[in-house]
Amino acid sequence: MAVLDQPGRDRGHDRTVNYGLPHVNVVCELRVAHGASSTPILSDEQKLAPAANDGAASPGQCLQVVRKQLEQLKDSLIPIKGLHHSANRCRDAEETRAFYEDFLGLPLACSLRRDRTEAGVETPLLHIFFQMRDGSYLAFFELPEVEFEFTEQDPSDLHIALEVGALAMKAIQIKAKAVGLEFHGPAELEALTSIYFRDPNGYVVELTTKKDEHDEVMDPERNDARGILDAWQAEKQTSA
Repeated sequence: MAVLDQPGRDRGHDRTVNYGLPHVNVVCELRVAHGASSTPILSDEQKLAPAANDGAASPGQCLQVVRKQLEQLKDSLIPIKGLHHSANRCRDAEETRAFYEDFLGLPLACSLRRDRTEAGVETPLLHIFFQMRDGSYLAFFELPEVEFEFTEQDPSDLHIALEVGALAMKAIQIKAKAVGLEFHGPAELEALTSIYFRDPNGYVVELTTKKDEHDEVMDPERNDARGILDAWQAEKQTSA
């Protein structure tokens, strides 16, 4: 952390304190004149802080403002805003719709007909999107003229986990039993309680609820995520 008020330095000169943050260059310029109150100017390249502060403030107050803004902007330091959509091939668009919309309750939000793929292959295709509550989507492609090998994956190989509330979890289990749709679980995991379905395409769909300890288990400041990964890698090298 930079020192704002170092002894022996000329307080009549401008000083710039750069906190070295990734993705966001927050700078606090302290302009201190002899015998005058300091006037901090908080600025950054993304305009995350006010361009000027008209009120007189000490260097310590300036630092408090920066810290407060950093706390508020913690999430924005991650460049990825969130999931827009995931996309997979499907055998049949209507069968897929029946599972995700009629059974799981995700509304069909968009259907796009195209004459070519994103890679430029000319073939008819349908791209369908099912919307989740947070505004993200599960999407699927049906390409009748392009071969694709559908295989039933093990959950540890490939699956998508969708969060639901406790009441919704119970309701979906009751609904599944009523319509004869098989599922596995509930499975008690470190921070989640989950059940598992296979959709009409063979993909594993996990429905999960958070346990009370979820946030603590998933907090990288408390769970030693990096240390556990490093130990795993070291053990693999030792046993190789």
